[in-house]
Amino acid sequence: MRKIWTVLGTVSLLTVLAQPAWAKCTSLIREGRELLSKASLPADEAGKAKGLLDEAQKFRDSGDHDNGFKKVTEALNLLKKK
Repeated sequence: MRKIWTVLGTVSLLTVLAQPAWAKCTSLIREGRELLSKASLPADEAGKAKGLLDEAQKFRDSGDHDNGFKKVTEALNLLKKK
C-alpha cells in the first residue's frame, strides 16, 4: 500500500512540475501570432513564420512540447529581427 502512495505522490509531483512548460509553450505561440499580425514582413518571411507557428501548435496539441518550443522559438527569432 505504501508503494502505491509513493507512486501516486511522485506522479502528482511530476504533473505539477511539468505544467509550467505547457503554459510557456502556449503563451509563446500566442505572442508569435500577435507579432505576426503586427509585423511588416515580406510575404515569404511572413509565410515561413506562420508555418513555424502552425507547426509549433501541432506539436503542442500532440503533447510534444520540446519540438513545439523549438519551432516557436525559431518563429520568434524570425519575427523579432525585423
